[in-house]
Amino acid sequence: MLGQESNLADMQSFDPEKYQSLTWMLENDITDVLFETFTATEDRFGQSVEVELKPSMNTSLRFTVATETEKKRHFIFFFADGKAIDVTNENKAEYVKLYVQWRSVRGTEEQFAKFMKGFYEFLPAYLMSPFDAKELEVLLLVTSVLSLIVAIVPYRWSGGY
Repeated sequence: MLGQESNLADMQSFDPEKYQSLTWMLENDITDVLFETFTATEDRFGQSVEVELKPSMNTSLRFTVATETEKKRHFIFFFADGKAIDVTNENKAEYVKLYVQWRSVRGTEEQFAKFMKGFYEFLPAYLMSPFDAKELEVLLLVTSVLSLIVAIVPYRWSGGY
């Protein structure tokens, strides 16, 4: 809601087991202990499906650079897909970042975009900019409680239900 990327701490609230696992990965040497690639597994209608955290780019990136002093140079870069990239001590922080981003938005991108469009009509983004995530959470919680109180207080309940 604040335009910030999800981070590992956010994951603690919606998947505590994976949070502990990823935290352990970051804090320890994973050489010859974990054998992960840049993929994740999700359940789709009862089927386990492997999702690449670094999408496959079976095509290459080609471009040409021309300078005044040199002839044209052609460059071709080939990209490995997520299944082909092992998670190592050197790249485990990137793996955790990509995993958390994927896990926090998977399957909800379209719904979240529509929600935010409506939310910003009610409360413009510039009014939220002074708040951090915790302050915004408290603000929304207090607003919800106050709305409930306002809805209930004017009524006099008598005679049972």
